[in-house]
Amino acid sequence: GGSSAMDQDAYLSACFAFVLVWSFGGSALQAFRTELNSWCKSHVSKLVLPSGEGPEGKDLTLFDVVIDWHAPPSYLSPWLNFISACPSVGREHGTEIVVPSQVTASYSWLAYVRAQSCCHTLLVGGVGTGKTTIARQVLRQPPQARCWTPIDLYFSARTTTGHVQSLIEHQFQHGNKGQDAEQERSAVRGSLVLAFIDDVSTPLPDRTGARPPVELLRQVIDGGGGIYERRSWQWRACPGIGVLATVAAPPSEGLGGLGGGGGGGDG
Repeated sequence: GGSSAMDQDAYLSACFAFVLVWSFGGSALQAFRTELNSWCKSHVSKLVLPSGEGPEGKDLTLFDVVIDWHAPPSYLSPWLNFISACPSVGREHGTEIVVPSQVTASYSWLAYVRAQSCCHTLLVGGVGTGKTTIARQVLRQPPQARCWTPIDLYFSARTTTGHVQSLIEHQFQHGNKGQDAEQERSAVRGSLVLAFIDDVSTPLPDRTGARPPVELLRQVIDGGGGIYERRSWQWRACPGIGVLATVAAPPSEGLGGLGGGGGGGDG
């Protein structure tokens, strides 16, 4: 109670609008994002955007802000408020300097939240839009901030399904045998495994046009995390495996990808 009580209707309206615009406009072009932002402002009751300017000097839109229950009455704060003023130096390579931007901040947060829930994520964008940078930021989370074991599935033109399956199997150990003879596996460390593939379209297609390593990933995703034993053809469940991948956007105007909403990331 009291004057400092949260306005639940305003907070829920902000949450609804935030989820709506990113669900439908996360990979959309700027024109559609503008229409979606205008629709929410007109139709979502008690939605109030904070005052201020976006990264391009225009009024803030729903794509420029994030849910912040510490910021009434709008309960939205600009992404830029959560960006460090100093660029970070990559831990894996001393010469890698990451210059944060609104694009990298927003997509990194969204990818991180999805990884926490073991949701599969595909980052799509042109060259230099920050796909790999965003994925690496998710993978570099300190152990206390993540619930997964990260693994890199390095794809090349010569990558085979056997190589990919061996890497996945290496991260799992046999669990207790179930009543139905289906043997589940559990992660070696932690409860989840997050597999990262940079440029998932790298493997060359076969004579039928399919890319076998990619089809194996599709099987893992569609099957809820599982693979067939290569010798016995018995289905082996691998619960708790998520996929975080990047791919270059095709030359099409129908898909915006990273940067499609009016600006690319760094990296």
